[in-house]
Amino acid sequence: MKTVISYRYHGETIKNLEILLVNVCSAFKFADINPYCVYFEHYKNSRDRSPAEMMQLAFSHIDNSDFLFVIQASEARSEGMLIEIGYAIARGVKVVIATKKGISNTYLPSMGDYAFEYVDIQDLIQRIKEINFTPLIQGHNSGEACIV
Repeated sequence: MKTVISYRYHGETIKNLEILLVNVCSAFKFADINPYCVYFEHYKNSRDRSPAEMMQLAFSHIDNSDFLFVIQASEARSEGMLIEIGYAIARGVKVVIATKKGISNTYLPSMGDYAFEYVDIQDLIQRIKEINFTPLIQGHNSGEACIV
């Protein structure tokens, strides 16, 4: 199973963002899900790519993934994150949205096939490890989590 991780980049502290993304990727690997995160691609191999090229790279990975995993850590959203969500929906790729508890001015969770709240990074990591994503990608969209 594969997922692409979508997140807000601009306006975030790079150190905190990297801690978050490293932990989220590790949690997915623990759950036997292969995560892709454009952040690591950009900083390891792609510094010379334009934003449009980075979006095309993300699109190609979304096309080959089972679901898009969106981290909504604040009420602020990024153009890239919103474009990735719209692209996934248009392509029929399932969308899972993890929203930090306390965020209220958003309708983003209602756009996902599955959405949940988390308290902090540790809670987010634990939830990723506990959720069984298989029913979601097999088309069983009940709106409920499949907790292992």
